[in-house]
Amino acid sequence: MIEKFPQDRASKRKMLLDAVTAIGDTLKASGARSEELGTLAPEAVTALRDSGMFRLKLCNEMGGAEADPVTEMLVLENLAYHDLTSGWCTMVGATAIASLGTFLPKTGLDRVFGGGKIPTGSISFFPAGRARRDGDGYRVSGRWRFNSGIGHAEWVIGGTVIEDAEPGQPQVMFSAFPAKDVTLYDNWGGVTGLRGTGSADCSVDNYFL
Repeated sequence: MIEKFPQDRASKRKMLLDAVTAIGDTLKASGARSEELGTLAPEAVTALRDSGMFRLKLCNEMGGAEADPVTEMLVLENLAYHDLTSGWCTMVGATAIASLGTFLPKTGLDRVFGGGKIPTGSISFFPAGRARRDGDGYRVSGRWRFNSGIGHAEWVIGGTVIEDAEPGQPQVMFSAFPAKDVTLYDNWGGVTGLRGTGSADCSVDNYFL
């Protein structure tokens, strides 16, 4: 397991690409099982997590690789060469975790990354949620589509419009929910090719955030 990434760009890129090679056989073997399950196979999730792939875009301060864009593309390309589903879920999962590490306030960081643990996540950028202020938080309702990797995610992020924001341009925020608190919809079964990404819908109703 990668505990710390080097700061030098070339060394970091080599470490990440070597890690992809090391898990390549596991990812290749997992492809058919992911398609059968309709979500990323557990062995692929473990390999990606332990090799640091979900930390690809996370900032250094939070224990991530903070890889440059070229390195990101090379890593994702090589993952997809071994298993397209694993490459896709890494792209989405790494974006979700980087977003949590970048935009959450201190109280949120303490909750999501408590004890130095880096969780798994899924993200849907489209602002399908609606929020209204309620005391020191928000009441959020919405249904988000195409949440790739949600089957193994511990946190789910969805774009949300704040309905009672100041007049002018709509104010959009990312809402982060524990995955156990969202409702999942088994509507991904008929997909061809990327069925293993498990990109199902999820929703919350009047959730206090």
